Amino acid sequence: MISIQPDDQIVSAWGECAAGPGWANQPLWVIVRSREGKLRMACIQPEDQTMEIHTLFKVSAVVSAQMCKAVEECMKSRSKRKAKVAFPSEKEILASEPSGYELVRIPGGSFTMGSPESEEDSENERPLHEVQVSDFYLGRYPVTNEEYGRFLQKNPEVKEPRHWSDLNYWADRRFNLLRQPVVGVSWGDAQAYCQWAGLRLPTEMEWEYATRAGSVTRWSFGDDEKLLGDYVWFYGNSEHLTHPVGEKEPNPFGLYDMHGNVLEWVEDDWHENYQGAPSDGRAWIDIPRGFSRVLRGGSWNYANTDLFRCAFRNLSAPTYWCNYIGFRCARGISP
Repeated sequence: MISIQPDDQIVSAWGECAAGPGWANQPLWVIVRSREGKLRMACIQPEDQTMEIHTLFKVSAVVSAQMCKAVEECMKSRSKRKAKVAFPSEKEILASEPSGYELVRIPGGSFTMGSPESEEDSENERPLHEVQVSDFYLGRYPVTNEEYGRFLQKNPEVKEPRHWSDLNYWADRRFNLLRQPVVGVSWGDAQAYCQWAGLRLPTEMEWEYATRAGSVTRWSFGDDEKLLGDYVWFYGNSEHLTHPVGEKEPNPFGLYDMHGNVLEWVEDDWHENYQGAPSDGRAWIDIPRGFSRVLRGGSWNYANTDLFRCAFRNLSAPTYWCNYIGFRCARGISP
């Protein structure tokens, strides 16, 4: 079954193998954006593939490492085999200076934000509501110690990452490897880094949109929690510490560690639910600012698999820091 319409734009594609003899005989899975801006997933069977589709597949900017649960009937019978990843092209990657931080271009579109009634204990993730998000850039990984270290070198007045009890994470071998995500940073610290790097924190809507990457399931890779270990560092596999970024599988937009490793600060003030939330992708900010900020993602010390869902939300005071909170950066795109 083909569910691609003439006005659709293919923004991502993947298959059972990325190159080599026989790859063209495999089903091709795509994320398409409709004329109205809606993202969805579809499958193109080998007999319906064209040379133009094959060419697109070979140069696809962002592809999935795992088939996501279907939102189309043709995907309901998919197997759970992994697909190989084709990395984002240079046109889709932005290297921010002077930080050296890498961001991936995320295609804009609309999606349903929040969780359905079937996902229990998630009152603060409702009501479900439609959100429109413009194209933007989002960090391929959380900010690492290496990248944050450049910021510290240029700004010696900034304190090293720490615990609220003044334990210095910068000297802790469990958390100070260069490619581990930086932890022990407050929301204010994250803001300071972003300002220095010419970037910003993502909004909560951007974060969930990018994490879902066209999926409508509990996790971006589907509803099967047995696959969690392929994508997430959590209590059961983390050995009680953070891990270097990018060691787990990416989501369909080519983003790593979205579900686990560290919680991530976003721009928004905390609200108890989505009643009155904006629908245009911007941050939901109170005037004056609220007492708490939103955290997204999951953490290496979480055991409950529900805490890694796409829709999961958490909160903390903006002055708080600990060994399981980090951040990733974003950047808008001028029309």
